[in-house]
Amino acid sequence: MAAWFFRKIYSTFLPTLLGASLLSFFLLRMVPGDPVLNLLGERGGNPEMVEAMRARLGLDKPLLEQYGIFMSQAIRGDLGQSVISKEPVLVEFAARMPATLELAIVALFWTIMIGIPLGILAAHFRGWVDVGVVGISLIGSSLPIFWWALVLILYVSVGWNLLPVSGRIAVQYDVPLWSGFLLIDVWRTEEPWPAFISALRHLMLPSLVLGTVNLALLLRMVRSGILEAMDEDFVRLARAKGAGRFRVLWVHALRSAWVPVVTVLGLMVGSLLTGAVITETIFSWPGVGKWIVKSLEARDYPVIQGAILLFAAMMLMVNLLVDVIYLWVDPRMRKGLSS
Repeated sequence: MAAWFFRKIYSTFLPTLLGASLLSFFLLRMVPGDPVLNLLGERGGNPEMVEAMRARLGLDKPLLEQYGIFMSQAIRGDLGQSVISKEPVLVEFAARMPATLELAIVALFWTIMIGIPLGILAAHFRGWVDVGVVGISLIGSSLPIFWWALVLILYVSVGWNLLPVSGRIAVQYDVPLWSGFLLIDVWRTEEPWPAFISALRHLMLPSLVLGTVNLALLLRMVRSGILEAMDEDFVRLARAKGAGRFRVLWVHALRSAWVPVVTVLGLMVGSLLTGAVITETIFSWPGVGKWIVKSLEARDYPVIQGAILLFAAMMLMVNLLVDVIYLWVDPRMRKGLSS
């Protein structure tokens, strides 16, 4: 097991992380715009001041030398500091990541709680229910995130005034951040229940938008996995022993379908993190996604390349965790590992 783990680290994790750092660093330099001119503003017409600022930021060196400096610092855990705020990138990332994780976790919760039962329902009723559920899932997976977000804002927030449009909690609640997760931190306030309801209402729209595409994907994967498992010998044996339809679906067939479902759940983490960039921007959610967009507009190179590197590391760790779960879910993979 230990040999397999270190082989994964050296064969997949580190090379992919290196590739992500190369792409983020050099592609970022190809984007039009100059961070020095953005930073100086009206004073950017002074050539001496521009060159002095470029030298102070290390942008006067060749690109390969800049990349070497960036990676040597990143290996030591230093991703540099923001050009705009002068704060370390790791500090700003850690301050904003709980908001992004809270949004992603709630979106994943809705996805699992709705997608798995609907997938089982579509596999069980092979008529108009199956066609309707699959059709709705196809429509959901085809909707662009920004369009779906604007439609929900137009009707749910503006038209019907049911849910708030932006922010994490109503302004009348002063919640001291302890963990960074508002749904947890509100319980340390004097009025926990009203603050909790307010934080949850602010989460509803962005989490629904963020989880829509993943919901459609999970639904179809659960449905196809169960339909495939229903033709297996162990399911026929369970039926022959007198197991009811409910037990066959929820115990035997669903257990067999967990392997592709785990794969989809692992991929969803990456899509939730990348989708959060658009969702947080539309809903003014103070997370990493909105932070990256603002840094991209300001050409804040250290923030963008550091955030991409951290996102890539998180996604690779999730994929590694999925592989470990494979070994637990599917005994056949453990046999192949031992051999």
